[in-house]
Amino acid sequence: MTLALSVSFATPLALLGLLALPPLAAGYVVVHRRRRRAADAFATPALRPAVAPWDPGWRRHFPIALFGAALAVLVVALARPQRGVAVPVERATVMLVTDESTSMRATDVDPTRLEAARAAASAFLDDVPARLRVGLVTFSTYPQLAAPPSTDHDA
Repeated sequence: MTLALSVSFATPLALLGLLALPPLAAGYVVVHRRRRRAADAFATPALRPAVAPWDPGWRRHFPIALFGAALAVLVVALARPQRGVAVPVERATVMLVTDESTSMRATDVDPTRLEAARAAASAFLDDVPARLRVGLVTFSTYPQLAAPPSTDHDA
């Protein structure tokens, strides 16, 4: 038994929003470099430890990186991903259709054609698996549902 997995998006055009993330990241880098240059212009490298003794390092960028990841997840969520999983279905429905017109009363088959059809249907029901749903439609001038599909084969 193999299961196939497929992923699709309800609104795939929303994924174009992911194209905005690299320019936003580049803009952040540009702004951060300008800020660094402004700080360098404010104090000489020898005085910097006295003016700004603590540099947050990578922790300065963590919130914006987290925000960028959240935006990416939001854009993917807006595209509404959908997953289809194919699973084997062991359920089927068989409809038996029987002609009940006057031609079925002919005696060329012993005892009648209608009785032969009923015997064939009964033999079929004895051989089918219990999980198979079977229904019965009869027709003469117009069709009529005699038994809706059911696993109760005795009905």
